[in-house]
Amino acid sequence: MEYALKTSAMPIGVATYSLSPELPEAYKELLPTSEDIAKKLEVLIKE
Repeated sequence: MEYALKTSAMPIGVATYSLSPELPEAYKELLPTSEDIAKKLEVLIKE
């Protein structure tokens, strides 16, 4: 870590990610359904 902090111009880490075709069940409970979002958008558009 000392070497990486000697200069702020050098990257100190690399991030990776992967895509998943489906949302994990744990997240499905936390997010609104597409129907809920559509209903709320309709209300906002009408206002």
